[in-house]
Amino acid sequence: MEISLHRWDDDTYRVEIRCQDPISKADFEPAYDEVEFDLAELNTEAQNNDMELYGKLLTARLFSEPIKQRFQEMRASLEGRGLQIRFRLYIGPSAPRLNNLKWETLRDPVSGEWLLTSESILFSRYLSSQDFRPVILRPESALKALIVISNPDGLGKNTEGGYPDLAPLNVQKEVERALQSFGSMPTTFVGKIPTSELGVLPSTVKFTAERATLNNLIREMRKEYDILFLICHGALSKGGARIWLENEDGGADVIHGNELVGRLSDLENRPRLLVLASCQSAGTGDEGRTGDDGALAALGPRLARAGIPAVLGMQANILMSTASAFMATFFRELREDGRVDRAMAIARGEISRNDESWIPVLFLRIADGRIWYVPGFAAEPQDRFEKWNSLIRSIELGKCTPILGSGLLEPLVGSSRSIAKRWAELHHYPMAPQNKDDLPQVAQYLTVVESDFFTRSQLRKELCDEVVRRFNYPANKNTDDGEQEWTLNELITKAGAELRQKDPFEPNKILASLEFPIYITTNPDNLLVEALRETPIRVGRRETKEPRSEYCQWSRELEWPTSVYEEDPDYVPKKEKPLVYYLFGGMDVENSVVLSEDNYFDYLVGITRPDRPMPKVVSRALSDSSLLFLGFNLDDWDFRVLFRSIVSQEGSRRKKYVHVAVQLNPEEGRLLDPERARKYLQKRFQGIDIDVSIFWGSVEVFVRELQREWNQRHPQELIPVMV
Repeated sequence: MEISLHRWDDDTYRVEIRCQDPISKADFEPAYDEVEFDLAELNTEAQNNDMELYGKLLTARLFSEPIKQRFQEMRASLEGRGLQIRFRLYIGPSAPRLNNLKWETLRDPVSGEWLLTSESILFSRYLSSQDFRPVILRPESALKALIVISNPDGLGKNTEGGYPDLAPLNVQKEVERALQSFGSMPTTFVGKIPTSELGVLPSTVKFTAERATLNNLIREMRKEYDILFLICHGALSKGGARIWLENEDGGADVIHGNELVGRLSDLENRPRLLVLASCQSAGTGDEGRTGDDGALAALGPRLARAGIPAVLGMQANILMSTASAFMATFFRELREDGRVDRAMAIARGEISRNDESWIPVLFLRIADGRIWYVPGFAAEPQDRFEKWNSLIRSIELGKCTPILGSGLLEPLVGSSRSIAKRWAELHHYPMAPQNKDDLPQVAQYLTVVESDFFTRSQLRKELCDEVVRRFNYPANKNTDDGEQEWTLNELITKAGAELRQKDPFEPNKILASLEFPIYITTNPDNLLVEALRETPIRVGRRETKEPRSEYCQWSRELEWPTSVYEEDPDYVPKKEKPLVYYLFGGMDVENSVVLSEDNYFDYLVGITRPDRPMPKVVSRALSDSSLLFLGFNLDDWDFRVLFRSIVSQEGSRRKKYVHVAVQLNPEEGRLLDPERARKYLQKRFQGIDIDVSIFWGSVEVFVRELQREWNQRHPQELIPVMV
């Protein structure tokens, strides 16, 4: 259920309420109205601290008769079937002043009771973002938390440079509260923390011994933490929110909120959840109160719009004991299923007996409220995959063929969806908005309105710029003739080598270590070829594999390289000399990459030509071996075209084998109901002439599982195992 608010005129706002039934997928008829909010009156009640009256006034303004009636109809229909309601309040960019209202004080428009302390209503303030980078969820087991505790010198001191109104932190107490909240999750602390006073701590806890400076915070965040818990003083002024961090000397460094927002949004890997916690400024012990008057929570809308998926703050001062109880419950529930809004509802209910349950506020830009997922097969991620023995045996016998998708290229250049979104905005894509993240459709539009040459050159430039940005390479390479532009192949080769050197579990590296005679890729890069060239034929031997490359010649109009089978008619792919077969073109062959919709159609036509552009050995591998689909979103063009081209081949013996498809990391907004999507995809890829078991998660997680299973059966030839 969503209520959206947009500016209508100087004093009036347009209110719209709509709802989608998660079972029938039918939409209720939306209701609309124009309402006024008396901001001065609400502000007066807030200053008088009469939040009950504040909530009643706000409810009366929001729930005008048409909105109230539709709300009750929707709620009765959903709750009557035992369904939780995900209640989102969307405040449009035209109505920024409404972000300052305390929406968590809303009452039930009929009974007058508190509306948001019920676990049946999962409430959040939903915000859109202009950041086109997708929110990639990570598996629960990979989650890490960073806790920054800022306790600068001069707090509570009436001296030059001091802050007498701001109490110094009880750092030991803050650490204890944080540890209580995060449980066994790997946790790193930044700040001046007297570790000797904390006693014996779990091995999952780490202290950096660095000051809580903004630079140290950002430097540590580059290590890919999922949760950032920032504990510091804050204040509101006419210029906006300010926060008290530390400088390298230990003194206070008062940072404007905009600077924090900007630095976090510039990160390649931003936290999935940012918790803003104000320090105590009055009183002592647990009966002291936070003292920022909601300054940190005021940063929430800007942080969410800058690309932080979920932001939790306190919109007023709150008892430290209440805040501790809330946080402990919130993180305990969050560890259950990764749904932030559900954890929020339960934690709010935990403190509902006092008058402060309205103070916690949650800003979301993720549609389903989930910040992590449980990797696994089919609809039951907790169940063990029962076909590992069959899969491993297929690999041992050389009867398993990995097929690589764009997910293996994402660490270097980002996702195709991100590229499509940027192109759609830059070139004013006019077609259906839901297709703005579909690269083949956006590329088709660009090809028509500009040219094929323009589209392909734009793609090369886009990918080059992304590799340079991600790996901090110079804009041009230095040569004997001076600076020259990088080629895309040079950048991919350089960055790929760097990844393989840093990460022993890089997927191409692990796949190259297994004994596959044939690899099939839909990617245009040479990452796998380079990984194979670096890989010993057997563990402990110096000889490395000698891969050969071959291209599917899907178009007769292109100049393809000489075929491997023309150079060596007797060549047979072996584990020592594997074949890397490029289905959708490669960077070494001009204009060969399958990019636009028309290219995909041409590919389907081309591979069915009488002259059969696909070598028999590859065709046989696709019809008579186990298939591993790695790095695909199963509803994307590349996979759909690939899958149809495979199942349409004659002479299939695929029913004999185990097949696995690894669905890429679930992205925010891609699936309305992840659990039902698992069941749907599992059914979709069964019963043709191929039964595919779907692993829900990233390629990285799957190949680590695969290497563990392999190593258990081949202890004498271990692939490096993650500790």
